[in-house]
Amino acid sequence: MFCEKGFIGAIGDDLPSLIPIIIALLLFFTIFSITLNTYNEKNALLRKNISLMNISRELKGNSLIYSVEQFSANCDKIKFNKYGENFMVAIYSNETIAEMFQEGKNFLDDFKEVDPEYPVDNTNFLKSENDLMVEEAFFCYYQKIGGRQISDKRISYLTRFYPVAVQEKVSIDGIDYLIISPGIMVMVIW
Repeated sequence: MFCEKGFIGAIGDDLPSLIPIIIALLLFFTIFSITLNTYNEKNALLRKNISLMNISRELKGNSLIYSVEQFSANCDKIKFNKYGENFMVAIYSNETIAEMFQEGKNFLDDFKEVDPEYPVDNTNFLKSENDLMVEEAFFCYYQKIGGRQISDKRISYLTRFYPVAVQEKVSIDGIDYLIISPGIMVMVIW
């Protein structure tokens, strides 16, 4: 009587085989969700990089900036597109970038302190006079609808540096000359 096996039930008999199946399903869906999250993060970073390249191509054109008006016109043109990210772009002279790095200053501080309406004040951006003889900075700003301002919070900033040539008007002995000076276009996208 003690050696005979009894009937426990449909689930009781299959319980030892159900446990590995449940563990395998949990493991599969966990790995699948981790893989999907990683894929979405990499895809978002790729979209951000593609947006950054498109914006920079529109702004710098053939890498020769003729005037602050041309830069502002290109900035206004790209603002008509709807981007999924916020961005700020400014042109620095090579001397200014070298001084900032020697002094240990960060260009992100310029972007955090700038007033987008009046970027000439308190920044190291390259400045030039426009056709109306008003000093204007080589600066472009776009904020998406509902987007955050640039801040000190831990946000993933994507930055790129592009070499550009800027045409400037220089007066020597009362004669105006147009010269081409090298510069660096700094882009921050978040």
